[in-house]
Amino acid sequence: MSDRVLDISTSGTLRGLPGLRRIAWERRESGEGYHARPGEWPFTQITVQITLAGAGVCWPHGRRRRGQSVPVPAGAALVYDSRLHRQLEYGQAPAQPWEFLYVNLLGSASAAIIADLAAVHHHAVPIAPSHPEIVALLNLVPRSGHRLAPWSWQRAAQIAQRLLLALSPREPQAGDQVSADDRLVAEAMRRWRDDLARALPVGEIARQL
Repeated sequence: MSDRVLDISTSGTLRGLPGLRRIAWERRESGEGYHARPGEWPFTQITVQITLAGAGVCWPHGRRRRGQSVPVPAGAALVYDSRLHRQLEYGQAPAQPWEFLYVNLLGSASAAIIADLAAVHHHAVPIAPSHPEIVALLNLVPRSGHRLAPWSWQRAAQIAQRLLLALSPREPQAGDQVSADDRLVAEAMRRWRDDLARALPVGEIARQL
């Protein structure tokens, strides 16, 4: 295993706002057999894990349920909340390495959006490794080792917000063939985008929490 980690320390943050705890790059080589069960961890993690190369796989209801695996190839991000998705398991795809960027999020807004994205996409949300927000996150990770950085809660909220917006599906365009369910999802995501993108005064944010 190889990894590079940025741990983020913020103070004075508001509970409902999106926030960041960690941004990290990691690579698992083929044959390592990397496997995780977030629901068994003694701590809570709201995570976005973007495949950069190789492939991962997840089992929303656990590995024992055959036929329930979901691939997480390059171009997809695994999303989960360990409090909510207690049966979820994930790991490397067979005979493949797995290189990924992962982000641990904070805040009830992050938890709500990740829960809905996981439900809509079966935990594997499409996003290209070359997406500008992913490239920006990679540039924040140290070149080697682990580092702790004190950030303002405003900076952490802005970066978390941009990641969540990047994961949200685009709205249907004129001429698109979409189902009623897809339109409902797109409308929900549009409202999230509008809410997250608004620059609210601190006093107004606090009143809404």
